[in-house]
Amino acid sequence: MDLVEKALVSRAKQQDIHAFAELVELYKDRIVSFLFRMTGNREDAYDLAQDVFLKVFSNFHSFDSNLRFSPWLYRIAQNLAIDFLRRKKKIVYLDEPLGDGDDRVWRLRAQTLSPLKWQSLGI
Repeated sequence: MDLVEKALVSRAKQQDIHAFAELVELYKDRIVSFLFRMTGNREDAYDLAQDVFLKVFSNFHSFDSNLRFSPWLYRIAQNLAIDFLRRKKKIVYLDEPLGDGDDRVWRLRAQTLSPLKWQSLGI
């Protein structure tokens, strides 16, 4: 962490909103890009980035100033993205109708290869 960034982190940790705004400006594009790679959706990445910086600001008191800031920031971003993806994931129960009646369930099962088919393919 360079001296300017370390000074910004120190001031932001003391709830200096201007120092925090400079940190956001310094990292926002990188965090959005990181989150976009994780989610595959630009709007979700921007929403999550906002959540990341809110979480950073509200939890700065727990940040150890002896450590580098960026790994802590990226870990928060990663954890929020993982939580988001878990909530977003659709759960499909194969023993319940899927909307088109039994035909759709049948098609889903028909796409599954049997063990004999796997063996004949040499897999």
